[in-house]
Amino acid sequence: MQDASTNTCDVKFNAFLYSVILEEQSGVSLTVLSLLARHDLDPWEEAAKYARSPGALTVATLSDLLSTVMPYSFLDECVCTEAVRLLGLLPSPNFADPVAQNPMWPVIEDLLKRLKDISGM
Repeated sequence: MQDASTNTCDVKFNAFLYSVILEEQSGVSLTVLSLLARHDLDPWEEAAKYARSPGALTVATLSDLLSTVMPYSFLDECVCTEAVRLLGLLPSPNFADPVAQNPMWPVIEDLLKRLKDISGM
């Protein structure tokens, strides 16, 4: 039986799932829902999982998916910033302030900057 949090009629994830990531060369807007579906992931299940599991791992997971379509590398802070913005659209907990959600966030940011410097990006 399907969990109520993954019910496709559940609108609490709409802001997240229908958020536009970018406009593709074809002129079509790519949404989070489309991105997840392209990776053969159930969008509502993923949204529910992300909402239940706040923190750096969730940011990294979504950043990894975003890096497949965004013209930046996974290590680029633009991808992580976009992931945090999108996750902030989930109902609860709020990802708007990643430092409050995860005290390791400053360490993660520092590591990303160092990796970026090392790789020359």
